[in-house]
Order: sequence, then structure tokens, then C-alpha cells
Amino acid sequence: MTISSETNRVSYTGNGVTTAFSFPYYFLADADLVVISRNISSGAETVKAITTDYTVSGALSSGGGTVTMLSAPTSAVKLSIYRDPAITQPLDLVDNDPLPAESVERAFDRGTMIAQRNSDRIDRAVRLTDGFASTFDPQLPAILTADSALIVNSAGTGFSIGPTAAAISGAQAAATSAAASA
Repeated sequence: MTISSETNRVSYTGNGVTTAFSFPYYFLADADLVVISRNISSGAETVKAITTDYTVSGALSSGGGTVTMLSAPTSAVKLSIYRDPAITQPLDLVDNDPLPAESVERAFDRGTMIAQRNSDRIDRAVRLTDGFASTFDPQLPAILTADSALIVNSAGTGFSIGPTAAAISGAQAAATSAAASA
């Protein structure tokens, strides 16, 4: 099987009736698909469990398959379905045995799917642009303080912990009061 598309993710908005959602890309096993339900208004996300919340059909089919939710998602829900294969290499080739072409191709497919998933994760991450030439350490501070802002340090070379939410609210209140009295 060839993998001719770089896409490994689809999204659907529920309608309270539909339970079957197409995943039109090749995947190796039912467990390779992840389904996340996102509440559109609150942004709250829930990773759904295979067999408990949904079933999958179509593994190893060139045209992909179908995720069938056990309960139809409402219009307040957006489903994201993506391929996330285990980062393993299960093919064991034995010296002097015939080369099993389908098994070897499936191993290459798994590697491609893993690379696509990693690319998808990287594309969703906060990162420096490829053209960013200055010195900047994007590593987060070793100690993160609750209710505090993450800011670029005064040298512009990395992140540091900034003011607390209370300090920001206090400054905003003081600014509003000063503007009102001016």
C-alpha cells in the first residue's frame, strides 16, 4: 500500500443523529485511530475510548474506514479523528527466509504514519520560525508558578515567569481608575 496523502486527521461537527464518520485514509489497526470530542462553546476536550464510546472498521483498507460513535454527538460537539500508530516496529525479518514484500511495505507504511503524526504534532506546537536567526532558548523555565504569565525574558533570549494574574488585575484596575480620574 502506498501512502499518497500527508493528511492524517479529519473533523466533523455532530448533529445529534449521525453516528458513522468516515476516516478516508489508510490505517493499520483499529487502535491506531484516536477520537477526541470537543465542546465547541467551552473548548473542553475528551479523548473517547474505543469499544466504550466508538467502534472502528476498515483497518488495512486502502480507502480508509469508519468510526462509529455509540451515541450520536450533538451539534455542540466537534469530533477530531486522527491516526496515531504505536511507535513500534513489529516486523522481524529472519536471515535466508524469503522477503515478505507485504510485511516490509506495511513496516514502511507504519514509519510513514509515525512521521506524519510527529509532523502534525510539531505543526500544532509553539515553535520558532525556520527563518528565526537570533539566539533564543524555547525551553520553558524549570519551575512554573501557578497563576503567573509566561513572558519573553528582558534579554529576549528565552522565557521567564512574569507577573501573577492578581498583579495584572491590580495594574488593570489602577489604570482604569487613573484613566477615569484624568
